[in-house]
Amino acid sequence: MRVTFKLARTQLGLYSKPMQLRRYIKDYARSPLGIANGVLALLAGFVVGTSAGFLAGLLSGAASLVAIFVLALYSGLGPRFAATEQERR
Repeated sequence: MRVTFKLARTQLGLYSKPMQLRRYIKDYARSPLGIANGVLALLAGFVVGTSAGFLAGLLSGAASLVAIFVLALYSGLGPRFAATEQERR
């Protein structure tokens, strides 16, 4: 099953080509925002893991990764950074 969606409107204009979800996730993960998202998720997992246990830290890290990803997607920052990363490559 292929999932496609159009990128949000950015300062560069409206992107007309639909981006596949898998491609978007790869480009987002390689962008500075995606890297910061991963670092924050690891930090949250480590902090919770040291105080509450391994499983709680793992769940906290995964939850923060998904939450920040969804917030970036709906705010438009995620697609903007992913499109910039895609253009850079």
